[in-house]
Amino acid sequence: MKKICFALILLFSFFCFISCGMEKSPNSDATITLTDGNGEKTDIDVDEETAVSSYRIIRSDTASQSVRNIAADIRRAILEKTGEKLDLVTDYGTSSGEQVKEIVVGETKDPESSAIAESLGRYDYTIKQKGNKLYIIGGSEDSLAEAAALFIMCFIYEDNKSILLPVEDGYDFVKKFAFDKLTADGVDIAEFSIYAADTESVDNTEIKTNTYAEELSAAFADKLIGKKIPIAKEMGEGHYIVLSAVGLDADGYSVRLENGNIYIEGSFVSIDAAYNAFISEMLGYKEDGELSRTLKLTSEDNISGSLGFTVPYTKQDLLDLFSEASDSKDMVISGSHVYKGSYGSSWVSNTSNAIFKASGKRPAILELDVGRHSVYYDYYTKGNTITPYDLSAFVSESAEHVSKGGIISVCIHMANPLMNASDNVWYRGHLGSEDMARDMLTDGTEMNQALRKTLESTFMLIKALDDNGIPFIFRPLHEMNGGWFWWCVNQGEVALSQETMQDFWKFFYKVVTEEMGIENALWVYAPNYNNGGCADVLYAYPGDEYVDIVGCDWYTNGNYEVNNNDSFTKIMSTGKPSALTEVGPASGGALSATDADGKIYYTWTCEDLLSAIKDMIRDDFKVSYFLTWTGKMSIAGLGNADILMNDEIILTLDDLMSRCNDLK
Repeated sequence: MKKICFALILLFSFFCFISCGMEKSPNSDATITLTDGNGEKTDIDVDEETAVSSYRIIRSDTASQSVRNIAADIRRAILEKTGEKLDLVTDYGTSSGEQVKEIVVGETKDPESSAIAESLGRYDYTIKQKGNKLYIIGGSEDSLAEAAALFIMCFIYEDNKSILLPVEDGYDFVKKFAFDKLTADGVDIAEFSIYAADTESVDNTEIKTNTYAEELSAAFADKLIGKKIPIAKEMGEGHYIVLSAVGLDADGYSVRLENGNIYIEGSFVSIDAAYNAFISEMLGYKEDGELSRTLKLTSEDNISGSLGFTVPYTKQDLLDLFSEASDSKDMVISGSHVYKGSYGSSWVSNTSNAIFKASGKRPAILELDVGRHSVYYDYYTKGNTITPYDLSAFVSESAEHVSKGGIISVCIHMANPLMNASDNVWYRGHLGSEDMARDMLTDGTEMNQALRKTLESTFMLIKALDDNGIPFIFRPLHEMNGGWFWWCVNQGEVALSQETMQDFWKFFYKVVTEEMGIENALWVYAPNYNNGGCADVLYAYPGDEYVDIVGCDWYTNGNYEVNNNDSFTKIMSTGKPSALTEVGPASGGALSATDADGKIYYTWTCEDLLSAIKDMIRDDFKVSYFLTWTGKMSIAGLGNADILMNDEIILTLDDLMSRCNDLK
């Protein structure tokens, strides 16, 4: 037995291995045994006595750079293995006489090479001898590269300085796919197109369904049927595989045949499971599974599933938790406002991940804000409220956070329907008068309808949270005793009355509880601490029956301002659980600095925040939780996040999950 070669080659689509070995055969000079990319063994009779020096290599004069490189690689390999340097020529003006031996690489002017190429599929290739020519042809440049690699590894006999010429029919590789025939409701799947229904996103840089459409199209070509199913920009006549990730049932998903189409649907989070269910359950495809079979899909193959998200607490459980934390000196719940996502993540997971990266812990509370999604904020939405895709992202990632024991809060930077801010910031401007405010709060007026329109995205969000059974913190009209938002007490030369401010709160309460029927909200009254330029912290307080939690927003200049004008003392006098509803360094204040690149950072860190919280507890102020702002003012952005999040008094997501498990 004469061992000629034993090699492994990685096939570009299935990542399978080819091996080859040679032994003497009684019927010919030798036999090569190949294990090909389909996992099948093939015996090839070869002639081992043809001297390599008698050949030249030929390619097309108009060959692509890839084919040129392949021909050059063959020449180089022959030189390295046998020491013979063959001529490499092109088919331009080259005469191929009957006695000239050639290794033909790819399709050339030679009619036989063209005939072979036309007979091959995209992933197929052949190595065969006809006359004085040895043809190495692929159905594509990729498969030609595979054929050349196989030739180099298994058909060059370096001991004899010869080429192992395949006799008779040579060697043909025809790639097998998962399905010889795949139909959906009797229609060949090759007649379908793929349509990604989610076309617009404000808050995410990547739309998942676009990515899945590309993956699915490639999978059909490379693994499933050997044909690339096109991606359509819109749906028309015909049959479609429709991908959509806008579901508001956070953990539900489905794959179904309906009206001649296949629908792969879920939420922003559950679309991953829906896509995988289509491939692995409906099609039954596995990388190492059975190949070459027929599958006829019908509606009986439809799939529905769930990720199994749960809500591990009730609204009362949350109230009890905040009450316990408020009364405790060694329990403060961590939280952060969420900020913009990236790389396919929404604001929710992006914030949690950033804080985890900075501290090794995840925050217990995440606060959402979709107020910028408004017809009155054209920069973001071009005249639309929140997109279905972004809404699903907020809701489904919130449900995922809650399922792990986390808490969701909602506040609103409401867009001003009057659009009269001098700096064009959507949440600034003014109402101008008490009469305008009263008109806006009167059901049925044009201004009341405008107010409801600007709140549409927020109402959609909290409705979806409630539909998923999620109790949530609701913090409308935050910092209402200041003068920097259009809903504030101070309107320049005008101050809105106490009654109007209280009625503004009651407007929210009526819409949410009576009109929308939502009972899962924990209402948080959160004025700014009274810095001397604000109204009293209780000026807009609507009454105990409308509030569950109280707190102050406190942006510090490094002093202990939180109780200026008895702000926190008065808040606590309501008897409700109290919190630092927003806390951090004052923007542009004494605690801001500029680095060498001119970028602003803050010298007040999470360690300072922890000290401030402990000072408040020492002074008998009740702090059930805190929320930082976003970006550079967030837990992740302020620095020393690990000191804060790993302190023994700070409750993180893991701590809440442990408490939820105890409740069970």
